[in-house]
This record gives sequence, structure tokens and C-alpha cells, in this order.
Amino acid sequence: MDAFRGIAALSVLVGHCVGAYTHNWKANWEVHLLYGGPVHLYAPFWNMGQVGVALFFFISGFLLYISFGKAWADGRAAPSTASFYKRRFRRIAPAYYASLAILLVLNWAGAVGHEHAPRSVGDVFLHLSFLHNLTPESVSTINGVYWTLAPEAQFYLVLPFIASWFHGKRRFVALFAIITASGLYRVFMSRFAMSHGLGDISHIITPFNFSLIWRLDQFAVGMFFAGLWLESGCAGTANAVPSKSRLNGVFAVVSLALVVVLCLLLDDPAGWLAGSNPVIMSLAFGGLIIGTVGSGPVVKKIIANPLLQFAGIISYSIYLWHMVIVIELNRYFPARTEPGLGKLACFTASGLVLSVAAGLASYLMFERPFLKKVRRAASAP
Repeated sequence: MDAFRGIAALSVLVGHCVGAYTHNWKANWEVHLLYGGPVHLYAPFWNMGQVGVALFFFISGFLLYISFGKAWADGRAAPSTASFYKRRFRRIAPAYYASLAILLVLNWAGAVGHEHAPRSVGDVFLHLSFLHNLTPESVSTINGVYWTLAPEAQFYLVLPFIASWFHGKRRFVALFAIITASGLYRVFMSRFAMSHGLGDISHIITPFNFSLIWRLDQFAVGMFFAGLWLESGCAGTANAVPSKSRLNGVFAVVSLALVVVLCLLLDDPAGWLAGSNPVIMSLAFGGLIIGTVGSGPVVKKIIANPLLQFAGIISYSIYLWHMVIVIELNRYFPARTEPGLGKLACFTASGLVLSVAAGLASYLMFERPFLKKVRRAASAP
């Protein structure tokens, strides 16, 4: 799973690097593929950012459900809600608060651009309480990637109360209900945005767009596949059913191909695929992860290689800092009016190196000390 975290973090990083550098590139980079509409040649790389975010939400649902599902599968009581909240706060808050404090100081000192400025004292308070996705004024301030931490933290609050929905056969009903509710909510918000001339609302630009509901189906798909995994031969639970590694390997390859195809089609001008893509993408992630963990050693070694595992270990800190680095780095590259793959490669490589370095420093200083406490608490009787 560290490798999949690494894939998610690097996907978001590459997507933001390409998006920042190609923002002003012209239509001569457009071609016509599949459905005849215009597609930017760099669009699949930009779309990697959306893929990475969806994968992060899937992984959260998958991993966080396991402690509940495994306890029930073994006939034990689920973890207490209080201990679950304490562990999750220790996991995400230290590095987040550290990055928030550093950015506020740098902004006050004029060392970073206006993109990292809070709107008000209330804006800072909303960020401290993980509620900054509730208003359009605060959702994208200080650090653009912070918006994802709000639905993530809010998912932690509701997980202990909905985890039992995904235990046993009822998980199929729960998944269908949540996918339907989230889908209807997206349709309603899309119509609201169109009728008010608000355009794209995927990142919350209206006071009524509550992003946890918008994204809950992606968490739910992760929980659903975690339940399937616990019943497979890979989880080591009492009710596990052995699985065939060769079939799982094929399943992983097919799912990976689906992820790639969806990434290529995210630029669909008709919008029908983009609207349903997060759920389809999450289902593909489920097939990829289930197939990989149940496959033979060859597939596992390809995906769970040391570089991706290393990136996964520090993925949270990479995610926290990469957008700041990309925005500030972009100021030092000349204005682009025509495409240049060499400069794009140089910019992306620079962003990658600096983001990994910042992520490693953040991990060592702010994450690892608290992770040890989380692991000790998890292993306590």
C-alpha cells in the first residue's frame, strides 16, 4: 500500500507540474482522439492529478476500514471511536499544522506569493479546524492542496458510524446507496452551478457544495474492496477464502489498463465521462489493488518497488509541500507562448526533486515522531 500511496503522490505532483507549466500553451497542441473532440496532448499528464487525489481517497477508505472489518471477521469488538479519532489526529495534524504555520510566516514575511495568503483570521481558524471546505472563500487559500484534507478529516468523523454498513453482504447495498447519493448530489450541484453561471464546481465554489458528500463514494469504494480483501486469501482472517494468483494478476493488469484509459479520456468535452469518472476510477483502483495483493511475486515486485515504496512513506509530506514548490518554482521559468518538451521536462524534474526533498524533511521532523506514537497506540491491548 505504500507503493500505491507513492503512485498517488507522484501522480498529483506530475499533474500539477504539467498543469502549471502548460497553462498558456496554445491550440497547436490539440489533436482529435476517439470521440472526435479536441484533446490536449499534455492533458493525460494534467489529469494524473485528479487520478492521484481519487486514489488517495480510495486508499483512506480501504485501509481505515480494515481495523474495523478485521475485528468483526475475527469475532472481536471494533476499535473504540475515541482511540480511532486520537490516532487519526496524530497521523495527519502535526505535519499539516507545521506546513500551515510555516506558510503563514512566509506569507507574512513576503517570501511567498499572494496565492498563499489567508483571506482573514476566520480563514485561518477554518483551516485549523479542517472546515475550510465549507465556504468558497477559504477552500483554496493558503495552499491549494489543503482542500482535500477537509473531506479527509470529515470522513474520519463519520467512518466509525458507517463502517458496519460494509460488513458482510450488506456492503453491496451500502455501496450502491452511497454511490447513488453522491451521484445525485453531484448532478444537483452541477445544475446549480450551470444555472448560476459558476462553471466548474469540482473544488467547491458554492456555499452548498459539501465536499465530503461529493467524494464519499470514493471512500466507500475503498471500504467495499477492503471488505472483499478481508474475505480473500490475502488477509489472514478466519473466514478467508483462498484466491488464485494468476487470475488476480490478470485482474490487476486489466484494472491498470482501465485506469490509463480513463486518464486519457478525462478531457472529454461532452463531460459525461468526467462526471462519472471518480467512481469508475475508484472501482478500477479496487481491481488493481485486490489483483496486485493477491497476485504472484512478479506483479508485486513491479508495483511495490523500493522507489515507489519510499515515495509512499513520505507521500503525505510530499503532497503537503509540492504545490507550494511548483507555484514558486514557476516564477523562475520564462513565460511560455509555445510548447517546449525540454523545458517542461526540466521544470517537472526540478519540481519532483525539490518536492521529494521537502517531503523527506517534513516526514523526518513532523511525521515520524508522531507515527511512532500511533503505532504504539495501535499495538496496545
